[in-house]
Amino acid sequence: MATVTVKEETNFHPETFPVVAAEEIKAAMTEAVELRREAVERNAPRDTGTFQSSIRGSVEAEGELVRGDIFSDDKPVKVESIESGSKPGAFRSVEALRAWSAVRGLNAFAVSKAIETRGTPARHPFEKGAAQTEAESDSILLDRLPARIVERV
Repeated sequence: MATVTVKEETNFHPETFPVVAAEEIKAAMTEAVELRREAVERNAPRDTGTFQSSIRGSVEAEGELVRGDIFSDDKPVKVESIESGSKPGAFRSVEALRAWSAVRGLNAFAVSKAIETRGTPARHPFEKGAAQTEAESDSILLDRLPARIVERV
């Protein structure tokens, strides 16, 4: 009687899983955050370019949680006004509107009064950026990430 032996080898190293998983999760989150940051930037008003160039992304690991954020480091009231608009009655500083008004050849005081009277429309660059990148972000984090971890372990 002949004996046949089948030997299967694997490169699986379970001891490396925590390190590999942490590295790949952070890399995937960084990729997803950058994708979304670029989309928010594309949706941002261009005007003077100040707001558009203030959009940032960050990825931080806090214990087992990896968190990705997209934000603007511009003035909070400006960011809120661009994202959500402003209601009539909200006075805007003439000085804060000077550069924006100058780009359009407008009087900053008149613009301030118009905002106080009519408010401003919401532009939603963060909301639009999130909607535009949701499928690709999900693919990065839910489809490709597990495959990358398994490939390395």
